Amino acid sequence: MLITESFKDRFFISYESGSAGSYLVIKVHESEKVQKYQIEMISSNQIEGILPLHLRQTNTLLGFYYNITSKQPLSQFLKRRKLTGNEFAAILLSIIKVLQDAKNYLLKDNLFLLDDGFIYINPNTLNASLVYVPIESDNDNLQCFKEFLVKLVMFTLDIDESGNKLLQKILIAVKREGFSISELKNIIHE
Repeated sequence: MLITESFKDRFFISYESGSAGSYLVIKVHESEKVQKYQIEMISSNQIEGILPLHLRQTNTLLGFYYNITSKQPLSQFLKRRKLTGNEFAAILLSIIKVLQDAKNYLLKDNLFLLDDGFIYINPNTLNASLVYVPIESDNDNLQCFKEFLVKLVMFTLDIDESGNKLLQKILIAVKREGFSISELKNIIHE
């Protein structure tokens, strides 16, 4: 799911901090079609790479609270640090693993926010954690992922010389008609 104008019209995004930690808060109108079994799945299981979430209701709004304690948005992380090719590959593999493993928990891959401002990185391990918004959506996940990759490679990423060949291979792969996330994983492993 990309952060589009229609997304911004449906969701209210804020941040809260307290003694228990820091939270990304996404609020929606109670009229949205919430996938409650998916909230239960995430709340009941500690799923690696998916931000823990709990639901609160206030008046006519539902609030999804995501614990982001000790994590940085990928966008901030990339502004503060130049990555090596291997570090970039590790982050991408971490994101791919989350997207592929989501099916094991009956989660839909088109409900992840694929935006560098909403992918959180543990700066010590470079593991990515994604935001899962359990609201009905008809987004094409593969197209969203391709757009995320192009934006990341072209406009956000500051990578050392060792990663240039990987970036070129990613951009070529994304433009191919038969592109898949599995293909990207193979390119990174090469």
